[in-house]
Amino acid sequence: MMAEFLPWLEQWLKSTPASAFITLNTWVWSTCESIHFTGLCMLYGSVVLFDLRLLGVAKQVPLAALHRLIPMGVAGFAMNVGTGFMFLAGTPDQYLYNIAFRLKVLCLAIAGINILIFYLFLFRKVRSVAPGEDQ
Repeated sequence: MMAEFLPWLEQWLKSTPASAFITLNTWVWSTCESIHFTGLCMLYGSVVLFDLRLLGVAKQVPLAALHRLIPMGVAGFAMNVGTGFMFLAGTPDQYLYNIAFRLKVLCLAIAGINILIFYLFLFRKVRSVAPGEDQ
């Protein structure tokens, strides 16, 4: 099944306007790399601060204040999804057949499930934690 799907997906990606745009324009790839890196910094910067506070670092900082950074992380993630698609469309053969890329996509799916579980079951409790308290 996968052996038939990947070549089809590769050919489809190569036929998209995004593929032509990224491969035919000189500065698009490097611009996407800069945007991708900026998005990664926004994502990790906001999420790491929030996670460290959940782990008990800097207890004097209110969780609500750090939670206000999460939209910046979401914007960074959106930047990474957009530029990541551009990379994939530009050179699908370098990504689709690469086990590291497949593992990356799996880890992203697991991270998404983790976020969903956190907001469905734990966030109400975390929101009520006052500065200086442990959750």
